[in-house]
Amino acid sequence: MAELKRKIGDTEYNIIPIPPHLSPFSTLISERLQLKPEGPQDAETISQQIAEAMKALLSGTVKPYPKPEHETQVFNALIDITNKVIHEAQFFRKDKRPNAGKGNSARPGDSQAPK
Repeated sequence: MAELKRKIGDTEYNIIPIPPHLSPFSTLISERLQLKPEGPQDAETISQQIAEAMKALLSGTVKPYPKPEHETQVFNALIDITNKVIHEAQFFRKDKRPNAGKGNSARPGDSQAPK
């Protein structure tokens, strides 16, 4: 699996792309960042949800766990490496699979049995 080393200040972080089992935390963070709080209590709830999801996501992808002042930079690096790996996987899947581009519309999980 791809790994990124990122030095921030005097700390070097090893970052791996977000594995599928942690992607719901990334989705939760993205969704919560888009919310418009209806008041201070709502803002506090949203903020707490983001912080909890960020801790779970970074705990599973970054060693050592980032210092508070490095979290944003490490999170951005995590998103960058994840996007790169996803892009490479899509490129590989589009161009390298058997019969790609030859009119085969079968998708993974489709039955190949005659109808």
